[in-house]
Amino acid sequence: MAEWYENIPTPMDRGGNVVPLDTKKLFCSGKVRAVKEIGYKLNAWVVRVVGEEDFEFLHDCTLPDGWEQLERDVAKDPCGYFGKECDSGARCSQCPAYDSEERATVMAKDVIRRAKALAGVE
Repeated sequence: MAEWYENIPTPMDRGGNVVPLDTKKLFCSGKVRAVKEIGYKLNAWVVRVVGEEDFEFLHDCTLPDGWEQLERDVAKDPCGYFGKECDSGARCSQCPAYDSEERATVMAKDVIRRAKALAGVE
């Protein structure tokens, strides 16, 4: 891994994965986006997507789904899987599994949905 300049953190996505600076696609704002550039601005890593002037914060995006990412995500607990840290009711209430008695079941169904999409199966 490349060494970063002092006081500049390694670029990471929402899931805590290192994002290479030459990344061409990211999942931001609910859809896969073509990346124009990734840079460090306002004390955070930001992404400019093709066709848009505004930037998005890298920590709000994720690398596109793949088998390796799915394998890493399966090892997480439901809160970590859905990208929520349950340190407050507000964050938990935004979690897809918040109102469910069986959070692990909600997570398992989502894992199956993602695996089917990766395999090209409906």
